Amino acid sequence: MLATLDDLKDALGFTGTADDAELTSTLAAASAAAERIAGRPLTRAAGVIEYPRAYGPIGDKLVYLDRYPVESVSLVRRRWTLDDAWETLSDGEDYVAMMGNGKLLTQSIRWPSGHRLIEATLTGGYADPASPAPDGASYPPADLQRGVIDTAVAFWNTKADKGLKSVQVGDGDGQQLLDIASTATLHAAATALRRVMA
Repeated sequence: MLATLDDLKDALGFTGTADDAELTSTLAAASAAAERIAGRPLTRAAGVIEYPRAYGPIGDKLVYLDRYPVESVSLVRRRWTLDDAWETLSDGEDYVAMMGNGKLLTQSIRWPSGHRLIEATLTGGYADPASPAPDGASYPPADLQRGVIDTAVAFWNTKADKGLKSVQVGDGDGQQLLDIASTATLHAAATALRRVMA
């Protein structure tokens, strides 16, 4: 989640726990909307495997990871064609991880250019603000948290009469909100987190 249930309840003026499950679903929908707007995953995950791509016809010295800020990169491998074996690279010798902005910079030759030629295993994204952050983790920016809360409030207040639908997913224990629109505060905060290739 990119904001807390307590903050959502404060914004709605709720004090009890009777609606917590549905409020949590609404908060998850607002967090997912932020990720759709940003065009990349924002929530923290450990042991994620990504296949970043080099940009340019012959590759570049810089590749971009999707899930940042990055806490750690545990493995980076590359190959020059899909038929080649993976070559494990050494941090500091073959590449440098730029944790805050999720970039990998080669120290010598360029990155291979193509799909699934670079593989990175990492831990990154924004920690759940309702839990203690692990060492090296970052919480979502305050404007993003505010945008998620504003959007969750809008979802909650309009779901019954403004065309939002609630449908059962999975075994019936969860709900998913459909036909949703984000608030201006969420759109501004998440758009600012889109990846800029530079």
